Amino acid sequence: MILKSLRLENIRSYVQQTILFPQGRVLLAGDIGSGKSTILHAIEFALFGLGDLDSASLLRHGATIGSVELSFEINQQVITVYRQLRRGKMSISQDTAWSIINNEKQSLMPTELKARMITLLGYPKEFLSKSKNPVYRYTVYTPQEEMKAILYAKTDERLSILRQLFGIDKYQRIRDNVATYARYIRDQSKELQGRTADLDQKQRTLEKYKNELVLAEAELQKNSEKLAQVKLRVTQQKQHWTAIEKQCVELNMLKQEHTRIESELRYKKDFLEKHQQERDRTESSHQILMKELQQLPLLNKEQIIQVYKEKEAVIKEQEQKRTGAQSVMTKIRTTQEHKEHLLQSIQALNTCPVCKQKVGEEHKKTLAHEENLSLELLKKQAEHAQHEQAIAQQALETCTRELQQLRAQEQQAIMVSFKQQQLKENQEHNQRMISDIARTQELIMKLEQQLQKIIAHIELNSVTEQTLASIKISYESVLAEERNVEVGFAISQQRAQHVSVLIVQIMQEVQEKERFLSLFQHLQKLQHWLETLFCPLMETMEKQVFMRVWRDFNTLFTQWFSMLIQDSMLTAELDQTFTPVFRQNGYETQTDFLSGGERTAAALSYRLALNKIINDLLHSIQTKDILVLDEPTDGFSDEQLDRVRDVLDQLQLAQILLVSHERKIEGFVQHIIRVHKEGHVSRVAEKIL
Repeated sequence: MILKSLRLENIRSYVQQTILFPQGRVLLAGDIGSGKSTILHAIEFALFGLGDLDSASLLRHGATIGSVELSFEINQQVITVYRQLRRGKMSISQDTAWSIINNEKQSLMPTELKARMITLLGYPKEFLSKSKNPVYRYTVYTPQEEMKAILYAKTDERLSILRQLFGIDKYQRIRDNVATYARYIRDQSKELQGRTADLDQKQRTLEKYKNELVLAEAELQKNSEKLAQVKLRVTQQKQHWTAIEKQCVELNMLKQEHTRIESELRYKKDFLEKHQQERDRTESSHQILMKELQQLPLLNKEQIIQVYKEKEAVIKEQEQKRTGAQSVMTKIRTTQEHKEHLLQSIQALNTCPVCKQKVGEEHKKTLAHEENLSLELLKKQAEHAQHEQAIAQQALETCTRELQQLRAQEQQAIMVSFKQQQLKENQEHNQRMISDIARTQELIMKLEQQLQKIIAHIELNSVTEQTLASIKISYESVLAEERNVEVGFAISQQRAQHVSVLIVQIMQEVQEKERFLSLFQHLQKLQHWLETLFCPLMETMEKQVFMRVWRDFNTLFTQWFSMLIQDSMLTAELDQTFTPVFRQNGYETQTDFLSGGERTAAALSYRLALNKIINDLLHSIQTKDILVLDEPTDGFSDEQLDRVRDVLDQLQLAQILLVSHERKIEGFVQHIIRVHKEGHVSRVAEKIL
């Protein structure tokens, strides 16, 4: 992973700031309290959420919303993550979160984004439920206050942390799980042993029921043959009875048809009588309409509509003329008022407003004469326009009266048209009724003929119902015999089925108990293998892996410490519990007796060794190219600071972020991001060396 950029908004002392992270060694420089560590906390917050970070201290005081947006690169793929903090009435909580991967933006819950980051960074998924990610804390960024904590941690706590980081605790989990599983196997074996106790008795019972099944099947075969003979007789009787019954059904259908035709015949006769009456009424109505039409004048509706449209056009034209005349009169009155006002102005004019010369009376008279002539002309135009308006008004009144007369004629024409249409419909209706009467009379004749044929056929087949009654008695007698035989067959069949079911049940029980017996024997072998072979093997593997990790860790820790201290009288190594052991002049000394620079060197060496071991063990993690060191040189002398350069050179990492206020460190890096605070607001400036 390579950091690309970080955008902060209302995070601690930052109001709005974008920080670009180049590759190589980058120094976050600035005074104490300027906001350097805030950048590191913001990076961790963007990746994993709050964890053990305090939201109240992360969100800027007085701000309602704060956010962090981080862009980084993994395997040449740029990924952007965004998290937001929102201040509520009672607390501050994470709000909006999203990620951009392969140019695809996806909104996520804060926990979902954390899970996605753990997957992308290749960290073990069991750390998803942890408040802080120990792999990130011990391989990428360890806060300054935690740098020396591992030196003073209790042995059990240190080993527990290291077992998780190295993945060695899985062997203990395996042994614990195996012990639990072995107890489960013992319980299962006891239960299986109890389930197979009566296996021999079940096998003897199975043989007994098999013999009973042979006898039951022989009796069933005998009853089956007897039932077949009775069924044959039933079939013959049923066929005879069915034939007679079919004839009876046909006779009943004829009777139903007789009833239907009689009903339909009555309906048709009623229908004929009503239509004849309706025809008489229609003819009477037709005569009345003929007389009414003879009394009404014949008017052409289309001609009336045409004249009506022409009159409307004339009215529209006259209205336009009247409106035009009114408009002309209005303009003339406006012009007259203007001319009269101008005439008054001329009379009162003494000095020309343009040339500032005195205006003579003769010139005034000339101008007044011209304006009077113009007023006379306007008066004539006004009289002409008024005359035009009067003519248009008179034409409008005449056309309006004519339109009223045309409307009356149109209503009369509509009445004549309606009467004619009604007369036509009466004629058509009368013709339809005449046709219906003729068809009905013909249908009545046909129905009467059908009715006579059906009556004759019913009289010929009246004996069939008596024959059916006698055959039915014989058929029911055979059916009673069949039921008796079927009862005997069903009893023998039920017995055979019952014995068969018992045999199947017992066979299933025997098979299940045999399976239990086989499983019991298998569990005995599995329990023996787990307890005598597998668990000792896991313990041996754990010791070997632990020793290999301890050797590599001890070598790296000793190497980094000697490189930073370069004092032959002071050496450091790790004991079997990964606890640093220091010797001065050949005597073991406690950590508290070391100087501040020596403790810092020990913590940095432990941290670098831990980083190397974890990166080598966990092949999937994607943070092997980056290292963040927060005040790693606290208490270092100038000589030790010079050795830090050699340490950084040997690391050969693509990106190293150092937080320090030591001026000398600026000579060890390629880039400097200088942080300064003004008025409680932090700002950064990038400098490339």
